[in-house]
Amino acid sequence: MRVFLVFFLFFSIACFADDPFKELNGQFHISGKSVNDAPRNESKDTHMYIRLNGEAAKKMYKMIKSEPIINRCAVNHLSKFSGNIQCDYFEKTEKYSCQFSVDVKNSKIGLGSSC
Repeated sequence: MRVFLVFFLFFSIACFADDPFKELNGQFHISGKSVNDAPRNESKDTHMYIRLNGEAAKKMYKMIKSEPIINRCAVNHLSKFSGNIQCDYFEKTEKYSCQFSVDVKNSKIGLGSSC
């Protein structure tokens, strides 16, 4: 039995060592289509708003080929857009973040923030 467990552990580690997926750092919020000032009758569970931070956001920012623009919303920073995906680079802190939403019912990517 011990031989089997050692054998199993050895091959299990090898299987997971090549996993291309990395850990994510970020937050999410469940809401309706309107992030702010939603009408009373609007469903509140149709969209997942996602904010990625750290390495995932940095890689996504660099993947977006558009030119960065100065974004004066909240804090001065650089933003890049790919459709409704927005990625930001904060020069003073050298931090990255990306925001977008997922319309779960219709399988569509939407804006992640109102500003």
